[in-house]
Amino acid sequence: MTTTVLYSPNDGVGGWASTLAQTADDEVQDVSVRALLDGIDVVLGLADGASFVRGAVFDPAKHPRYPKGHPKGGKFMTKADIAMTIADALTGKVAAGEVKPAKKPRVPRAPKAAKAASAKAPAKKVATPAETLPRRRPKGPKKAKRPKGGTEVPAAAKAYHRNLDGVEDLAEHVESGSIRDRRIPLTSSGASGATVERVEFADGSMAVAKTYAGFEPSRFTVKHQADAEHLSSLLARALGVSSPGVYRREFGETWQEYVPHPSADEVRMSLMGDVDEVERLYRRASRSDAGRRLGLLDLMTLNFDRHEGNWLVGDHGRPVAIDHQFSFDPDLVDREAFAYAAVRSPFTDRYMDRTFGPIGANGLNAYEWNESNPLTRDDVDELRRRLEALRPDFAHRGRENWLNYALRILDALEPHARGKRSIL
Repeated sequence: MTTTVLYSPNDGVGGWASTLAQTADDEVQDVSVRALLDGIDVVLGLADGASFVRGAVFDPAKHPRYPKGHPKGGKFMTKADIAMTIADALTGKVAAGEVKPAKKPRVPRAPKAAKAASAKAPAKKVATPAETLPRRRPKGPKKAKRPKGGTEVPAAAKAYHRNLDGVEDLAEHVESGSIRDRRIPLTSSGASGATVERVEFADGSMAVAKTYAGFEPSRFTVKHQADAEHLSSLLARALGVSSPGVYRREFGETWQEYVPHPSADEVRMSLMGDVDEVERLYRRASRSDAGRRLGLLDLMTLNFDRHEGNWLVGDHGRPVAIDHQFSFDPDLVDREAFAYAAVRSPFTDRYMDRTFGPIGANGLNAYEWNESNPLTRDDVDELRRRLEALRPDFAHRGRENWLNYALRILDALEPHARGKRSIL
C-alpha cells in the first residue's frame, strides 16, 4: 500500500523531510515548505497522526520517550528528536517506494445537476491525510461588522485616543460598567511601580487593569508610563508584533486585552531544569519572524525591560510582548547619538551585536549594528509607511519625538537590510 503525503514542490519529500529535521533549531528557508508546515508545530502533528512513520498507532496520551540504551533513556523525547525521527523515517520510505510525493489534489467543480443532488443528500466526507494532523485552536465567534468610520471615542477617552481601531470591544466592555469581579490581583505594586489586576466582565470576557505609581528613577512619571504603555501597543500593531491592545479613559490607568498565555519565566520553571528545552524555547522564539519583529519593537522603543516575565509564550511558541511602561527612556530618546546600547532584550541579536570593548561614558556596554539583518528593502519602505501613519496618534499625546526615534532606528537599519524574504 502506498501512502500519499503533501510536500514542497521545490525539493520533493526527501528535501521536505530533511527540512523538518531542522525546524526545531533553525527557520524554514523554503517559502513553500513554510507555508505548508508552519514550522515545528506540524512536525508534532505528524508525530500524532502519521502511524506509518512510528510503526504503530500513536496514543496521544503517551508522549514518546527515548528508548533504553539511549543516554536519555526513559525521558520524554524533545521536539527536535521527534522531527529527526519522522524525517529519517520519511526519507527511508521514499527511497523504498512506500511513500510517494503528491501535490495537493485539485477538487473539480461539480456540475449543476450534481450540486442540486448534493443539496438533497449530503455527500460522504472522505478523510484526507492532512486531516489526520491536529487542528489549530478554533477561533472565537466572528465579530459583528462595525459601521464605516469606526466606533466613536467616548468623551472620557478623547484625551488619549483619536480612534478606537483594534480596541473597540475592549472599550465597549470598559464603558458598559458590566464588571462582575473588578479586582483580581495578578501582581502587586513593587519593582514595576504598578498594580496589575485581572477584570472579569458579566459576559465572561476578561481584561487587565493597570494602575501606575511613582517609580525611581523619577523620570518615569505616571504620565510617562501610561503613555509608553499605550503608544508602544500602537507601534507593536504597526510592526505586526503580537501584543495586547490598550484602552485609556483615566489618568494613570490603562485597560489592556487579557492574553491567557504563560510567561517565558513560567514556562522555564515548568520545564524543571531541562536546559536543552529552555534553550530551544528561546531559540525558536527569537529566530521566528514574530521574534524578529519583536526585536524591532524593542529597539524602536528603547526597551531595557524585556526579561522573562515581560513576554508570553503564545500559540506555536510565538512570543507575545507585554509590559511597556518603561519604554522611551526620557533621558535617552532625544539624544543625537543612538541609545540602543540601553536596550535589554533577547530578540535584538539579529540587528545589533554587543562589543566587549571599553564601557561608554553612560556606563553601558558598546553595541554596533550587524552587517546584515533580516529586513528586506521592501520591508523598510513598508515599515516607514506604517510608522508615519501613526504620527497623528503620537502627536495627540505630545510624543512625536518618540515616533521620530523609532524612525531614526529604521533609517539606521536600512543600509544593513539584506533579508531575502519579508518578515512582515
